[in-house]
Amino acid sequence: MQMKIILFFLLILSLGFHVPSNAFANDGGNIVKVFELEHSPGDRGTHNSLVQVDSDTYALAYAGAGGDGYISTFTISSDGESIVRVATLEHDKFKGSYNSLVHVASDTYALAYAGGGAGFVGYISTFDIDSAGNITPIRIQNHVIEGGIENFEHDAAQAMYNSLVQVDSDTYALAYAGADADGFITSFSIASDGSSITEVAGAILEHDDGDGKYNSLVQVDSDTYALAYAGHQSDGYISTFDIDGNGDITPILVENTAARGGSPNLEHDKFAAQYNSLVQVDSDTYALAYAGNNADGYISTFTIDSDGDITPILIENYVIKGGSANLEHDTARGQYNSLVQVDSDTYALAYAGDDANGTLSTFTISSDGSSIDEVSSFLHDTPRGIYSSLVQVDSDTYALAYASDARIGYISTFTISQTIAEEEEVKKSHDCYDCEAPKLTKVEVHITSNTSEDIVDDNSPQISETRDYVWNFDQKSPYPMFGDTITPIVADPGDEIEIILELTDNRTLKRVYDSGTYTNFLTKPNDMNTFYANNFDEYGKVSTTYYEWHQTGEDLVYDYESTVQWSPADVTIEESAEFVEGGQAPNLDGLVGTFTISFKMKFLQPMQTTDVWVQATDRSGNFFKVALPLTLKVSGNEPLLFESKINQKVLSFFDESMLSEVVSDWTGTSQDVSELAIILGIPDEQLPLWVTNLAVWASEDRITLAHMIVSIEHLINN
Repeated sequence: MQMKIILFFLLILSLGFHVPSNAFANDGGNIVKVFELEHSPGDRGTHNSLVQVDSDTYALAYAGAGGDGYISTFTISSDGESIVRVATLEHDKFKGSYNSLVHVASDTYALAYAGGGAGFVGYISTFDIDSAGNITPIRIQNHVIEGGIENFEHDAAQAMYNSLVQVDSDTYALAYAGADADGFITSFSIASDGSSITEVAGAILEHDDGDGKYNSLVQVDSDTYALAYAGHQSDGYISTFDIDGNGDITPILVENTAARGGSPNLEHDKFAAQYNSLVQVDSDTYALAYAGNNADGYISTFTIDSDGDITPILIENYVIKGGSANLEHDTARGQYNSLVQVDSDTYALAYAGDDANGTLSTFTISSDGSSIDEVSSFLHDTPRGIYSSLVQVDSDTYALAYASDARIGYISTFTISQTIAEEEEVKKSHDCYDCEAPKLTKVEVHITSNTSEDIVDDNSPQISETRDYVWNFDQKSPYPMFGDTITPIVADPGDEIEIILELTDNRTLKRVYDSGTYTNFLTKPNDMNTFYANNFDEYGKVSTTYYEWHQTGEDLVYDYESTVQWSPADVTIEESAEFVEGGQAPNLDGLVGTFTISFKMKFLQPMQTTDVWVQATDRSGNFFKVALPLTLKVSGNEPLLFESKINQKVLSFFDESMLSEVVSDWTGTSQDVSELAIILGIPDEQLPLWVTNLAVWASEDRITLAHMIVSIEHLINN
């Protein structure tokens, strides 16, 4: 009996279980462990790369049983109280090491990893991962068994320590250790559906002919990228590159200047810099967590500007390179680092500490990088906590994929309270670096309609008609003051609607972190993904059509009915230290200028009258979010396209009185069809026979006009 109890207990442990939060508590201060799942009972889970798929779905690329390449998906509740494995795919039956998984578009994900048999061959694979967690292979190594087609082999020698980032909609940059562990960076074109992967011709760059391990590649601005890595004798280096939208790579600061050009990079630690994790702190400030001399844990800070120039702030090698001493946060060990931002100045670091124990610590890092203070430290796994990959779940919940004892794979969740960080902010409030939100100074709305003249041939000239609306706002108030005057704007399907926001701020405009425009507010549809349902108007209705631009990440574009075409947001920053008498007053950084962002959309179907809201947020978390002094409606008789795959709504625009008058005298034989075609928005020659039959039935009172229109709508869309 006793043996059965022990076996039962071991079985429960192997399945993963929910332990109350207080059972995990130690001296972690503002960190509490919530839940723990052994996601591959008895099997390894190393080389982790964890990414968010939607509001509660996550995908994990890892080396599983036998070191083979796996991808698993999980649902994780927003409070971290539940983790459930959904699906698992063995995409490579030989190896799946040094994983770097990124989102491509919609449900498509790309994975850079080291595969092959005896070596570490460089591969890129693609997958379809939907919001339910279902995984469909697109291009994978194990395609014969698992489906899909063969993946892309980009380096037959080796590709270890991969760090993959998105450059633009179809271009990706990869830093890795190639042949002889030299440092390489290259770029690829990956189709939005993952079906094609092409290495950009001539783009591969050997930036360090000594070593290029433990890579962490981040985007600095639209075409500038910074790479933290371990070079010769594992010394710590940071290099910068220019990578354009075509994938062409130009060195800025690199170690291998003799062969590749550019200027010398920054050697920030002359002893070691392994297990690098580089994140952005401010518009041009970056923090790096790494294992330095004797594998101790360090955090350093740097300024990296949009030209790729690097200035040390807090670094280990400050005696030679300038700056001041960095923070040695763990004198025993600081390996397998994964650093993420918690709020404007608080950061969480998962790493392997003393005896490789799993550790989660929090730090405050000032926006200028001049100070780093440890807030709390939490020992989350005493046997081991290696191969860390930490992601944010919601405002105070975080998920960590790691390998524990015997390299068995786990996912754990934690809450990280901001109470301590908020207290620190109160203490520093007398010397607040940035306490003001960006200000909206001007809004322009342009409606452009393209119509053809009455010429039948295909070369009909287009007449472009544009209506312009402009508002300028008083900056004495922290938020735009609109008054009670609301301008109704009406557009037709097919018109281009452009909304341009002009902003200023009390600090450099390079700190504007994100901006968005939101419209088509409706009562939340029952089947709307809750991940996107978080933008509300003053009546509690949710925006079902919006575009959010993000400075350092992928833009978020959403339309519930998939009937709006968005163009990529266009951002222009004009800022200088030169100002004129009587003009704009300089901000706290002594700069004047404007941040301008343009959102362009085209509705393919009508939309009811609705508000338009806009927002902008800076790096310190200051923001405004307001409704513009206008309403937007999309109406009009857009043509019905009988071959279109888009559902079309006829009831929303037909003229009942005109239709009734035409149909009442309809014979179906001799009468001209032009009047009916005009009302329905269909060219005469394209009017299908079944439509005229419906009109005959309506004229004979065999069906009502409503039945006729519903039937037309059904037949078009089915």
